[in-house]
Amino acid sequence: MPRRMPNILSLDLDWFNWIKVEVYGKPMKKQMILDFFAHLRLRCTLPTTVAIMTEHHYLYPWCAETLKAMGAARANIYNVDEHHDFYWMSDIDDFNTHIVSCANFFAFMAHHGMIGKYHWITNDETRGKLESHRRELKREFRQSHSRSVKAMGQRHTTNGCKKIWDVLDQKTFDGFAIVKSLDYTMDQDVVFSVVDRIMKRYFTPIHGVKVGRNKCRADYWPQERPSLNVKHLLSV
Repeated sequence: MPRRMPNILSLDLDWFNWIKVEVYGKPMKKQMILDFFAHLRLRCTLPTTVAIMTEHHYLYPWCAETLKAMGAARANIYNVDEHHDFYWMSDIDDFNTHIVSCANFFAFMAHHGMIGKYHWITNDETRGKLESHRRELKREFRQSHSRSVKAMGQRHTTNGCKKIWDVLDQKTFDGFAIVKSLDYTMDQDVVFSVVDRIMKRYFTPIHGVKVGRNKCRADYWPQERPSLNVKHLLSV
């Protein structure tokens, strides 16, 4: 019987931006985040350890290390995130020299064959936006200079927050990472305190993924993107 392809769950805390404090208030936002993690633990099989990262592009070398430890070449990615992180694909004409950022790191993973299927669960369900997100992601795949990234156009799904449990229900995850996204997560005092409480109670958090010193910048100019040296991790 063939071995199952590993599943990686990536939760970017900016996904909770859809729970607006000015609409729900802080106590309700805290409870809704607690309810999310309660459902996650009930509906999914999760690892006991969770990697805590400040920025999302750190997922790239962490996944390389995780896959290598499992003896696997690739994994299915479930990205619960406000952003899909396949941006500006047409700008990457050389994957050996282009800088990796939190805007494009999934493209580098796809280019190196690390992604089986990619499932993006966005937090935007406003009228017309979800379909717009789907078109945008497909366009990014088409505009890539990498055949492997282009091929993701046939191996991805995009869903909104209302469909999250349809996507994640009964899944077994071999790796789980939580990303703080310091430039994008709103109401950080609320979100970080609740997540820290959950981590201490139910998981063994692993902090300090040492792959870079700079956090992402909002404008993503090439000279401002932190570089990550992960070549030594990719010999799976």
